[in-house]
Amino acid sequence: MNITDFKAAMPYLFEAEITGFVWGAKGIGKTSIPRDYAKEKGWKFFPFYLGAMSDNGDILGLAEFVKKDNGGVSTRFAIPEWLADCIQYCEENPESGALILLDEFNRAPRSLLAGMFSFALDKTFHTTKLPKNCHIIAAGNPPTDEYVVTDIDEAALMSRFCHIKLEPTFQEWLDFAKNTGISASLIEFYKNQSDLLNEKYTDFNLPVKPDSRAVTRLDKLMKQNPPQGLLEQFMHGIIGIERTVAYLQFLKDQDKPLSGIEVLTHQKFHLIEKWSNPVDVIASCLNLTCDNLKEELIKREDEKQILNPEEKSNLMAFLLAVPKDISYNLIDAIAKTSRLEIFKNFFLDDLYRDKVYKLAMDARGKK
Repeated sequence: MNITDFKAAMPYLFEAEITGFVWGAKGIGKTSIPRDYAKEKGWKFFPFYLGAMSDNGDILGLAEFVKKDNGGVSTRFAIPEWLADCIQYCEENPESGALILLDEFNRAPRSLLAGMFSFALDKTFHTTKLPKNCHIIAAGNPPTDEYVVTDIDEAALMSRFCHIKLEPTFQEWLDFAKNTGISASLIEFYKNQSDLLNEKYTDFNLPVKPDSRAVTRLDKLMKQNPPQGLLEQFMHGIIGIERTVAYLQFLKDQDKPLSGIEVLTHQKFHLIEKWSNPVDVIASCLNLTCDNLKEELIKREDEKQILNPEEKSNLMAFLLAVPKDISYNLIDAIAKTSRLEIFKNFFLDDLYRDKVYKLAMDARGKK
């Protein structure tokens, strides 16, 4: 995912309450992009460097003993100052928000990462629930020979993220260089020799560990209606490339509703007959086809076009082929939506008037 797509992806992740895990080489923007995004949104930015943590107290806060009313004693963890500041800001600024960056995520000792499970999944930090306007992004270097990182290739943890491989384009670097005032001579030098800009890094695969929870997270993102290209990248980071390819192929193999023009020109009529099989009616495809047909008829009416004889015949064939309740609903919708020109041109045609009347009577059992 390049920088442009990463910036576009963040609002969808935050709205779906899914934590993105950004993977990539050093110096490509894993820290600066979330920071700049928060600044643009007017949010408070809280970078939290897990690589600098040494024990659980650094994450959960220090424990203290609390005397209970019944004389017993319980243990309570003090909220770390950075987290208390973050929660306070979100509560005092409900129209704004905060962005927590869990930086150097895979440089923390494994013993500390257990405290990140609920934090990454549902924004619960020990006994503290983060406000809804507090968002989280994790970042780390890939587990390759170039970096000394902790092995966190664990399904229970990795399945909680939407993994993103950040790969800025050279054009994005050029734009960055110009905007930050880098010397024109340096820009020209690297423009002609872009391969010298960065070291050659070992490629790596995202540690995607899909499980049943991954399907739920993907569904949340799909319901945000992101652009198709962005959605496919989300799918790569949640269910993996292999499952993404299989799912996209599955969608291609599925029946798709017909357009209004296809109905009026009698194309793919075998699909109408298939979907209308009384043993296994596929109402979703039929209803969507009816919607498309209605829009086409309204368009014709707006453009003052009438149906030619062949189109009238094909429309009647469609109305007779589909289940009577679906046919009646389409007739009713067209009559109510149009300015009656289509109605007069077709429904009152001597060739079709009695057929339409009988169809409506059969569907409703009354005049």
